[in-house]
Formats: sequence, structure tokens, C-alpha cells
Amino acid sequence: MQVQTSLSCSISHPGSPQDALNFIQDPHQSLAKVKFIRDLHIVDGKVRAKFAVNVPMLGEQLIPFQSIIHPTEDGATLESTQLDKPAWAEVSGKARLEGSDLHYDLEVTVHFEIPEAQKWGGNAFLKMVEATAKQTLDKVSKEFPRALKEAVGA
Repeated sequence: MQVQTSLSCSISHPGSPQDALNFIQDPHQSLAKVKFIRDLHIVDGKVRAKFAVNVPMLGEQLIPFQSIIHPTEDGATLESTQLDKPAWAEVSGKARLEGSDLHYDLEVTVHFEIPEAQKWGGNAFLKMVEATAKQTLDKVSKEFPRALKEAVGA
């Protein structure tokens, strides 16, 4: 099963153009206030983290992702990489600086390995998992711009 969303947002950065560029290119700084991202690590240009997702009856689940960050002249791109896990996410996109505005365009696809439902109870569970995944991605779309604004101190 796959569930995906696209996210575009723009925020203002109060600092210098160099400070704003550094903010975009440093995930530790830009993602510092994003509450649904856990265990953020950046090693050799690879951004590794986990999305925290609340699943009914299963509690909080951590969905890993790994992307490669490529700094650019006006920001950065994020290239998703595949993971060999039963549940994982692809996160890709770009962020760019235009004046004092930071523009983000991201794509998130969550992959779940779920056994095929054999009975109506299994079908109901699959629908619940899919609905939860969509709600989580909607939450991501709403919370991400707020977290960025909080991180820049705007």
C-alpha cells in the first residue's frame, strides 16, 4: 500500500540571505521544531529520520526515511532513497531562497507492506490503516509550515 502527498509552502526568513541559505541547507536547524520527525541524523549528505505516526490499536509507529541532500546555489534538493523495510517513506523535493522567502516543494510517499485481507475484518483494518496514513500526511502538510516558522523565529 502507498499513500502520498505533495506539500508546497513559503515562509519569510528574518535573517540575512546567508543565514536563510544556511537554514535551508541544514536539516538540523530547519527541522528542529518538526514534532513528527524523530531520530534525525545527517551523515555524508544522507538525511535519516523517522516519521512518528499514531495508528489506532497499534500506538505510535516510527516510519523511517532516508534522503540525500544536495546543496544548490539558492537552496537544496532532497533525493529520496529506497529502504528495505516493511514500512518506510520516500521524501524528496527542493527548497529555495528567493529574497527573504524560503520556498519548499516536497513529495512524501509512505509505503506499507500489508497482507491481503481475507475477511471483512481484514478489509476494515486495511481501510483504517489507509485512513490513518492519509490523516497523518494531512497533519504533516499542516504542521510542517508552522514548524518551519517556529524554527526561524518568525
